[in-house]
Amino acid sequence: MVAQKIDQKLDDNQALKLVSLDRESLASGARPTTKLLENSDLIKTLTRGKRTKPYTQEERENLERESQKRTLQWDKKLSENCYTEAEVAKRLKATSTNLQERVENQSLLAISYEEGLIFPKWQFDPNNHQEGEQGLVKGLREVLEALDLSVRAQISWLTKPHPIFEQRSPIEILKQGDKNRVLQEARWVGIS
Repeated sequence: MVAQKIDQKLDDNQALKLVSLDRESLASGARPTTKLLENSDLIKTLTRGKRTKPYTQEERENLERESQKRTLQWDKKLSENCYTEAEVAKRLKATSTNLQERVENQSLLAISYEEGLIFPKWQFDPNNHQEGEQGLVKGLREVLEALDLSVRAQISWLTKPHPIFEQRSPIEILKQGDKNRVLQEARWVGIS
């Protein structure tokens, strides 16, 4: 279906609609269409305004400094709504080693901040006593497994309002009990 439509000139809305159509066909079990990716008009539309020449060494260094600065600002803002490692250990009745294992196997979100780990508060639900998820929002562990992203990208995706969720964040939808809907979308994150 998508392959028949990709030979035409595309505006942004048409390109997004084609990507959406291809996404729907994949969700229904169809195989990916490489023809969609090979179409130069689609690629041109999706990459409009992107840089095509290589960066100089000075430009790369400036970009790296800016990136580090933004990361530090992001971490500082995130830290305002996080628990410390000691607080989480007490909350979950876990040892520091156990917490680190859970962070490593991505069943608990944390980032390094000021010589320790911090844990976003929104991931915790004291009323959840389900095996393997004790103290966390129900379904979060499965969603984290589906998100093939860095921890910071996972946090960003989970907390950012999305049009697909009527401008609510995935963590809000998950807290409302709609795990399957969040999982369905999480499986698409990071696919290019």
